[in-house]
Amino acid sequence: MNRKAEYIKQWIRSHPQIRVYLNKEEYETIKQIAEKKKLSFKQILLKGIEYLKGEEYKKGYNLGYAAAIADIAFGNKDAEEHLNKWGLEFIPCIVCGKPLPGLVAMKKINYEIKELVYKNGWRHAKCPIF
Repeated sequence: MNRKAEYIKQWIRSHPQIRVYLNKEEYETIKQIAEKKKLSFKQILLKGIEYLKGEEYKKGYNLGYAAAIADIAFGNKDAEEHLNKWGLEFIPCIVCGKPLPGLVAMKKINYEIKELVYKNGWRHAKCPIF
């Protein structure tokens, strides 16, 4: 077997074929998209994969973001360390001193926020009114 034939066999092994059966309407739709966008069917498929990967990324990002907000809201120590790294800190409850859910401020202006918290009597719902 010559080198060219061996190369072709190796290329075919490393590039699996995908076969898709479509009805006429689906085929025409893809064909129109390909012509309109000047893309091959392969490029359309790969763009679809990119889109789906992006959706998964967004979903993961949103889940992570929601978890981070929950950590901040409940005064998680890791969240507190992370906030300190960025010059932020939790706003404490006026009764128990524990972080108020979701209230975070820059350390530079924290005194103004604390003043507002004390003036308005913000506290946890379970903390007694004095």
